[in-house]
Parts: sequence; C-alpha cells; structure tokens
Amino acid sequence: YGSRGYIAHDPDLSGNLLAVGNQVYYTHGGGNKWEGVGPNDTKFTGPVTRVAIQNRGNRFVWVAGTENGQLWILNKPHTYLSSKPWKLFFERDSDPAAVQSIAFSPSDPDVFYVAFTGASDSERIYRFKMYGLDPVSLLYDNITHNLPQYTKPIVIAGDPNDPFVTYLGTEKGVWRWELHTDAMEKWNPYNTGLPLTNV
Repeated sequence: YGSRGYIAHDPDLSGNLLAVGNQVYYTHGGGNKWEGVGPNDTKFTGPVTRVAIQNRGNRFVWVAGTENGQLWILNKPHTYLSSKPWKLFFERDSDPAAVQSIAFSPSDPDVFYVAFTGASDSERIYRFKMYGLDPVSLLYDNITHNLPQYTKPIVIAGDPNDPFVTYLGTEKGVWRWELHTDAMEKWNPYNTGLPLTNV
C-alpha cells in the first residue's frame, strides 16, 4: 500500500501537482519542470508515501506522510518553494506504520484526516484540526475506535457538507464515521449493495 507512487493536484490552480518519492516533488508549469521541495530536515525518515495540498487564498498548506509514520506540514505563501522549511507535527514512534491516505475536509478547511496502515494491529485513523496558519498549531484525535481489527484502510475522504463525517475505503468495503451530538464517535458499515472488496 503506502510505498506505491502517488500524485496530488491543487484543487484551485490548474497545473499545480505534487508527487512523492524520497521527498515531495512539485510542478507549477504544466510539468515542464519538477523540483524537490523536501522535507530536508535531519529528523525526516522517508520515503514520502502520501501528500495532500490545500490552497488557502494566497497560501499553500501541504501535508506529507512517510513510510515510517511521520507527518510533515508546509505552510507558505504562493512563492518559489525551494528549500522552504517543513514542520514535523506527528510521529508514530512506538508502532510505526505507513501513511496510506491524507484528505482535507471539503466542509472545514482546518480539518484533515490521515489513515495509517502496516502490521495487522497498526491500522489507525486520525482527525487533525489546525489552529492558525502562521505559525500553525494542530490538535488530533485517534478516531479508530470501533473500526474492526484487520480492516486495512486504502483511502479516506471527508464529507462535503459535514466536517464531523468521514468515509473510509478499505479492503472490505466502505465505512462511515460520525461524531454524534452526544460526543460518541462510531464507525458503521456503508456497503448496502456494494461487494466487500477493495475500495
């Protein structure tokens, strides 16, 4: 899963793409020129497995995840991005697992979701909330909860109308997570009529 190649596109600016490898690569000229943009920090343990991009007016917010479970964020104005600093904001030291999917919530620009996959007991789903942009601060919740063990995540996506709902594609169909008004969080199967296959 996580070690496969991946690209992400800017949802607002045509021709802006990110690709993963031993670092994040960026093009904004229709693919005529790609540039390695890090992370270059000594704490970085790659390769990068997933990256997500968000356009916040005159700023980029990029989130990159690695094969060893690190999460990095880059928050910069729309300028030439070579050698700009990334910030390590999350690391799974005790049970490292690859970052399999990253998705910004389309209904709350300050929320994004991350799915990790690895050994049979290391699948985890997190919900992150950003506070401020310069500098950025983040809080997170582990929302794995009642998701059955051995349910390997493949892709995650936020609901376009509700920042407290997200969907997870797995090896065994789709699951829906919701934060209820009584603060109870729960995953439910979302598969009526769908074969239990890779999603």
